[in-house]
Amino acid sequence: MQAPAPLTEVVREGSTIDIGGVGFTVLHLPGHSPGSIALFDTRTVGLFSGDAIYDGGLVDDLSGCDKEVYRNTMSRLKDTEVSIVYGGHGNPMSQERMHDVATTISTDRSCFPSQLIVNQQRILPRTLQ
Repeated sequence: MQAPAPLTEVVREGSTIDIGGVGFTVLHLPGHSPGSIALFDTRTVGLFSGDAIYDGGLVDDLSGCDKEVYRNTMSRLKDTEVSIVYGGHGNPMSQERMHDVATTISTDRSCFPSQLIVNQQRILPRTLQ
């Protein structure tokens, strides 16, 4: 078994990570999990969102998920300007698709719907009980 790499730095909202001359800004996007982050490529305006948002069935029923905090993250993402989104799962999505998914989820106050139709495309989030 390989030993984990040692912690060298704690990142927070607004931290900058430089990977070989490419700069990423850290965005704190909790809800799916408390410490969820995305990396925003300041050069290409691309977003590596991890599991915060992706074009597929959003998971919101894991230990540590917080439905209300997740909705706040979606509210933030519906207004975020990007060139492309690389989620933790599935295919990359456009800014428009990200905004559609985020808007739909952030405005449904009852729960994460068991089935969403966003611009005639179906997404299937799992519902928090």
